[in-house]
Amino acid sequence: MKKIFINVLFFIVFTSSGSAEMITMVTCNWQPFQGEDLPKQGFTAEIARQALNRKGHTFKLIFRPWARAVDQAKKGNYVALFNPWKNKDNENDFYFSNEILGKGDGHFLDLPDSKLSNIAPKDLRGKIVGYIRAYPVSSELIQLFESGTVKNHVVSGVTQLIKLLRSGRINLILENYHVAEHNFKISFPGQVFDLKIVGKDLVDGSLYIGWSKILPGTKELRDEFDAAILEMRMDGSIDKIKKEFGIVDFNFPHAK
Repeated sequence: MKKIFINVLFFIVFTSSGSAEMITMVTCNWQPFQGEDLPKQGFTAEIARQALNRKGHTFKLIFRPWARAVDQAKKGNYVALFNPWKNKDNENDFYFSNEILGKGDGHFLDLPDSKLSNIAPKDLRGKIVGYIRAYPVSSELIQLFESGTVKNHVVSGVTQLIKLLRSGRINLILENYHVAEHNFKISFPGQVFDLKIVGKDLVDGSLYIGWSKILPGTKELRDEFDAAILEMRMDGSIDKIKKEFGIVDFNFPHAK
């Protein structure tokens, strides 16, 4: 009975009217990477949409709170989890794409007159770092917090972090630059976002597709998707989409 149920679920999730397969994925709102209120649901959604279209599929993205999205994807309620970071906690549940949709790295952000440059966690001695509750933090930075070498200030939103930084109550923000910029423009309309990247944490923020291991056929879909993404990377389609959305990837040599 369980096998029959999975096969029926596979049919429901994958199939739409017509001959094309509907690939339904689940994620959370994480703007500007993806969001239900963004144009085309964000630039990573548009990359995935175009990649699947190349292989004759259509794309549907469902938004849920992140913990629920992960849980439902692990149970096979959706074909894939959209834009997770790859780690040891989720590799048993998903076939991860080899190609990535973007970089969601955690940057260390400071005020525009900062003299800091290209710093890593080991360079944060004596500083107070602010970040959002449940934000992925490297083991190196966690050890510094636990030892008291670096202090942390945990809040619930990006706007709070920006206010704390401006008031001098924290020394640095740990957040992706594009996420901070997007939230700033919403919270402070008409003002110029002037925070600068002075380094990054050591967590790999590459954004993958986590294809459900429960549903049949997902490994083959993963391979199709990877092939399409590689084609788009080679022919400039991904760069074109990023340019349309104003997205730049930032790379730091010490993060390797």
